[in-house]
Amino acid sequence: MKKILFITAVAVLALSAVSCKKKGTNEPDDPQSPSQDTTQVNPSGSGLNISVSDIDANEATVSVTSSDPSATFYFTCYEKSVLSAYSDKEIVSNVVIGEMDYILDLYSQQGITYSDLLSSGSDSYTFSDLDANTEYWAIAAYVNADGKSDGVLYKKAFTTKQSGSGSSSSGNGKLDYDTDSQGFSENFTSYTVDKEYLDNYSIIFVNAENNNGGFVGLEFFVPETATDLVAGDYTISDSMSDMTVMASEGVDDEGYVTYSLAGYLDQDEYITDVWFLVSGTVSVKSNGTISINGVNSYGKAVKCTLTGRKSSAPAKMKRALTASSTSANGFRLSQRPLARPHFISHYTNFPIFR
Repeated sequence: MKKILFITAVAVLALSAVSCKKKGTNEPDDPQSPSQDTTQVNPSGSGLNISVSDIDANEATVSVTSSDPSATFYFTCYEKSVLSAYSDKEIVSNVVIGEMDYILDLYSQQGITYSDLLSSGSDSYTFSDLDANTEYWAIAAYVNADGKSDGVLYKKAFTTKQSGSGSSSSGNGKLDYDTDSQGFSENFTSYTVDKEYLDNYSIIFVNAENNNGGFVGLEFFVPETATDLVAGDYTISDSMSDMTVMASEGVDDEGYVTYSLAGYLDQDEYITDVWFLVSGTVSVKSNGTISINGVNSYGKAVKCTLTGRKSSAPAKMKRALTASSTSANGFRLSQRPLARPHFISHYTNFPIFR
């Protein structure tokens, strides 16, 4: 499988119709007549078999096998609560195909095509940063090189194990590499605002650096009707709901740090110390002043004031996996997408990777 940098929740599958189900395949719950010509999508009428193994609190390995080794397919993973209200056909067109279209748009300058995202035969992928004690659906559909599907969804339910912390935690609720010795207190006389993902996700990013080597990265979730950063008090949490700032998951498996966070950079722009924001509040004043009153996973205070707003370059996307029934993912089944994505910070250089 060809993987796209930063999209760790995406894996790919093969294309087949459901007219002839073979023993052992996962029967689609809602077989419907395809809305398009599927002759070139699944010519052999084969099926997809999904299995899930190595299930932990925050990760699971999804494996997909097509009975036709030449057919291509795409697979991914979402919380059941996000998808269960929609028909199988809607999920295929708006989530499976929608997720691929979003990736192609995001990486359009790199010339990526549908074929780059597809798998065939057998493929597997370990999805990380899942929520503990949560029911998920591993979903798959046949998709051809033109981005067309027969509309049949294959899915496998699984539930992650109980745990008290995320994948980058050391097991005691503390995030790896988080600072445990002292708090963070810095003022910033300028900050940038990135609204690239405002229309699709109602997400705004704020980043700031100062002459002391300090930096701050915040991911704001604003109301759907918002056209800019909304004045008010934001709660730091992982709910992805309106008027919240995203709580950090720490360092992911690829060594990228996730919003929201603060810390210090050395002269080579490597992170020397970091405070991952996990709770607290962020206040945005009508005059543009931003005040952070948060704590990291060790309970160390993070207190900052940001003034002097500027424009910004876009942030980098991390995944379209972490989903919430109250918020969304770029694939429009209604006015808003299904699940807002989680993003990595643009501060990607971490000391252990020097």
